[in-house]
Amino acid sequence: MLTAKKVKVQHKAILLTINSLYRSDMSPEELYEVTRGIWKVGERNRNKVDYAFSVYQGIVLEVYRVKQWYPAGTLK
Repeated sequence: MLTAKKVKVQHKAILLTINSLYRSDMSPEELYEVTRGIWKVGERNRNKVDYAFSVYQGIVLEVYRVKQWYPAGTLK
């Protein structure tokens, strides 16, 4: 965390904080599921973002390009 660089978000994005669910040994698929499964985004807002950021303690762990929203628990 001490070597983390600041990011400047220049795209339409939603930052999803996963502090209580994150584990350092998560697979990429688990991180994806945790990130998309913890947030309820209304239809009006979900169509306004291009990217979803998975954030743990202020650090961006992963950036996902949003193509479509799926219900939590359905790995796509």
